[in-house]
Amino acid sequence: RYAHLKLDERLKRFQESLTDEPIIVHHPVLIDHWGSLAHDDDMIRFPNNNPYNPTEEGGYTLMKSLARKPFRIHSVKKNEDSISIKVCALDGIDDFVVVGEMETFGDLTGQLLFTINRRTGERHKQAVRL
Repeated sequence: RYAHLKLDERLKRFQESLTDEPIIVHHPVLIDHWGSLAHDDDMIRFPNNNPYNPTEEGGYTLMKSLARKPFRIHSVKKNEDSISIKVCALDGIDDFVVVGEMETFGDLTGQLLFTINRRTGERHKQAVRL
């Protein structure tokens, strides 16, 4: 009956039509940051706010706990003033697949290089070579 209305307008009409029913209508709200969610099992819905169309997706859901994936560093390349890093993730078919590449600048470069050296023992290997 109200398919031509956008989602927030449809929810408002639905809420206004309620009398004594024990129903809570949740309206979409913006989430500033994942940290604003209280628990790992929180589910977030990204609704389609357009007027209802039965041939379109109604939106998407995302569970915070399922959105976190462990990455493995594939390669590290030290540039003049930055570090280029390729990361891999399990894809369910192959072992690890490269899924991203990033470059660090500023203070993060030194901190990351220190952590990589500490975990890989590069500093120790360099000390042994001397």
